[in-house]
Amino acid sequence: MVKNPVGIFLTFIILLAPGNLVFARGVLGSVPGSPEYDKGAQALVDHDYVKAMKWFKISAHWGYSDAARCVGVLYEKGQGDHQSYSSAYHWYKKAAELGNADAFVCIGLLYENGLGRHRSYPKAMAYYQEGAKRGSVSAYNSIGKMYANGEGVASDYQQAIVWFKKSANQGDPTSENLLGSFYVLGQGVTQDYPLAFKYFQHSADKGNSDGCNSLGLMYYMGEGVPRDYSRAYQWFKKSADQGNARGENLLGILYEYGQGVAQDKQQAMIWFQKSADQDNSDGRDNLNELKKRMPSPK
Repeated sequence: MVKNPVGIFLTFIILLAPGNLVFARGVLGSVPGSPEYDKGAQALVDHDYVKAMKWFKISAHWGYSDAARCVGVLYEKGQGDHQSYSSAYHWYKKAAELGNADAFVCIGLLYENGLGRHRSYPKAMAYYQEGAKRGSVSAYNSIGKMYANGEGVASDYQQAIVWFKKSANQGDPTSENLLGSFYVLGQGVTQDYPLAFKYFQHSADKGNSDGCNSLGLMYYMGEGVPRDYSRAYQWFKKSADQGNARGENLLGILYEYGQGVAQDKQQAMIWFQKSADQDNSDGRDNLNELKKRMPSPK
């Protein structure tokens, strides 16, 4: 069974890996700036990062800010050229100087995570605030996370919720999931399972894998909705199919105990292994415990 569901929700109060969120927003959500930018975006879809780097640099040369930011993300990820945080910083600065709101977030992430910069939460917060002034939804999330974790500022759940709501009001699935977690835990707000369920549903319906986990847990525990292991299975499976390590572990639990699906300990082992392979401690622990209980091969 799920031994510590509250702990699972607590782990959601994190930000995505540096660059991932703002990269996706930039390429998929921004208004194309030039034919070269469009070619770069298509090259990303085709996983041709060398070509993407080429076209984004050309577009950036003509002053398109999001193209400059995308070049920075490619350098940060080591795609299309060698990984270079200093080069990423250079291109993010160029994009920020051209007025790109998400570029400020990218710079803030470098400072927050100590990537090519001395780690500095105050500097990270300052850049997030600049991005927020320019309307970056990613900046709203980043500021909310800083308040939630007390990084660069005193921990303040109510302020975190203010910023996550600004993002959620624009339909951002990451912040919708985080808001739901606050309402489950009653941190900074009155505990409200039905409202938490609503936020999780919005997030999961947009395909957010953590939102799928959260919604599945609500069905698993019967909080804010009648307990339904079959629906829990449905949402954990959607998460696990996206490679979410927590979703893989939760799906393994359902297979191990036959909840919402026919009991199949071999399938449980497979999903626990997938989770453990991503260094998920719960998946690793569940895998080891299940191995101990499985009969030895003759």
